[in-house]
Amino acid sequence: MPANNPQALEEVRRYIDLATTSHKEIVMYDMCYGRFSDRPYAWPELETAMLLVRLYAAGEILFMRVGDAIKHDDLNSALSETKNWRKITVVRKVTAKIEDVKKARELGKEVFHEMGPETEDGLYAFLRKKLEHQQSSLKRYSELAEDGRYPGKETIGDSLSTIKSLLMVDESNRFLERFNENKDSLLQLSDDFSDLEHFFESQKPTWDKMLKAEQQFNLNQRQLEQDADAKKALDRLKVIRTAAEPYGMVQEVSPLVLTVQQVNDKLVSQQREKSLGQIETQIQAIRQELAAAGDDPGLSSSCLKPLESVKSQVTGQTSLAHITQAETDAVNLKDAAIAKIGDFLAQQVTKKATVVAEDGSKKGGGVGIVTPKFKKPKVVHPKTLTTKTYLETQEDIDEFLTALRKELEAAINNDERIEIR
Repeated sequence: MPANNPQALEEVRRYIDLATTSHKEIVMYDMCYGRFSDRPYAWPELETAMLLVRLYAAGEILFMRVGDAIKHDDLNSALSETKNWRKITVVRKVTAKIEDVKKARELGKEVFHEMGPETEDGLYAFLRKKLEHQQSSLKRYSELAEDGRYPGKETIGDSLSTIKSLLMVDESNRFLERFNENKDSLLQLSDDFSDLEHFFESQKPTWDKMLKAEQQFNLNQRQLEQDADAKKALDRLKVIRTAAEPYGMVQEVSPLVLTVQQVNDKLVSQQREKSLGQIETQIQAIRQELAAAGDDPGLSSSCLKPLESVKSQVTGQTSLAHITQAETDAVNLKDAAIAKIGDFLAQQVTKKATVVAEDGSKKGGGVGIVTPKFKKPKVVHPKTLTTKTYLETQEDIDEFLTALRKELEAAINNDERIEIR
């Protein structure tokens, strides 16, 4: 069979050389269904195609389509149907100059820190594999850097463009030429990739720690900036996070985060202790009211449970604003609880009146039912009693005190108890 015949292979090789010398286009279909299928050869078309594939595998020819070499990975699909052969041409592969191979080999060592093979094909495969590895890594890094949380978006884009321009070339000789022509870009790529790889493979956990810490610190930024050490550390963290190339500064992150964390923890601890004390004060006030109302279990649960919930939230809260807000929430819940107790006692009075009415004809009817007297609380806000920012004259003082006295006396006359806030 021709495909296994060295002489047949040589015949095909000789024809390609002759056609190349004559600048004649070699169409694969014409070779398989014309030149070598006719006499004196009369070879089966697929046998001729196999001979061409052997020459391709030996690195002697290239299959071309629309002016571009068909990539190795696409070759099987391109050759599998004979109808495609009319659009496929065969060209003698041009070998690279010896000096281009040497230069590319030395440059490859500078770029990838590893010396490639001495042969053209071996070096070509080596350099492509290295670039494809970097391309794969850079695409992963690009996805992470896309939203701006991680650095390097622009550098990654430039690096991918450099690699793409090289991988587009499939002929080894042209590839090595372009590789040498892009020396400056490749050396820059080497430096950039080293930084990016170290960041995304090794420094990313530290960066994530910084991002998470900043989210926490942003809750209390105003208070933290009042501390000189914390403000200095926060400012430096911002410089690092917004730098285009922060790779050499990432080592500073952990101690800076620790500095701010210590101040933040102290502020939160102090405010939490204060707020929990205020909430407990409201709880005790409700307990006193409940005790006076007879400690009804259902009433006690509905009055105390909301404040216990607020207390629990404060224990796990790290936002100073939210912790402080819990004090106000507790006061409002206490007011609601006392109002609920008042309603409960009013219902008891109504029930007592009903019992007395029903048993009025009986001797001693209603005796023994005692309902505690409930005095409705009146909250007085002195600040609301004046529109002035400052009291600057005796007249201002007298006017304010008169309004306050009027408010207090009205509450007492209305049989209310007064709470000043």
